Amino acid sequence: MEAVANEFTARTALRRVGLSRNKSLRTLELTAWSIDDTIWGGSINPVSSLLEPTFSTIASTTPLKVVVIYQDHDFGGLHNHLGSKLFGPFREMSRAEREEEASRHNKQFKVFRRVQKVHDFQLVLCADVWHRVGEYSVQVLKNAVERQEAKGVFDGFSSKPMVIHSPRVTHANMKEELYAAGCNVASGFGQKFGQPLIT
Repeated sequence: MEAVANEFTARTALRRVGLSRNKSLRTLELTAWSIDDTIWGGSINPVSSLLEPTFSTIASTTPLKVVVIYQDHDFGGLHNHLGSKLFGPFREMSRAEREEEASRHNKQFKVFRRVQKVHDFQLVLCADVWHRVGEYSVQVLKNAVERQEAKGVFDGFSSKPMVIHSPRVTHANMKEELYAAGCNVASGFGQKFGQPLIT
């Protein structure tokens, strides 16, 4: 499938798509859940086999940002009260749960390290969560990035990963944060600001 041409932002649902027609691509969105869901039996190969061919078709010469969107269910220390995301209390995670969460992030970063060898990009981790749990979620992601930086996982990247928070209460906040991060979202931002460009 060939992506829509000359749009600044595209969202991919983790399947092979062509981006050679898009000469203006600046931001590519993924969800953390879609990456985790595609990692089978602990192997990152299924994800890489989908993303590497897609990244190899990128024709835009503009520096690329890959925005990975994390939501409440991507953080082990959050749970919903009676199923309502308006109440996101913290809970104490066991050591095993913390290690499992760290392992999930490690696998995602290994995917990005492999894909970066095909086409360079800046990784932007976006905590798309309710405002009251934003600080916690951002800290979890920053800690995960710092651990991987210490291991040299991002050594080949031209830019350091960024972590931003998108308060769920308003879409405008996410747009402002992405502008601050240097992401051009003028023509729409995936499912938040329009229809997905790649589905």
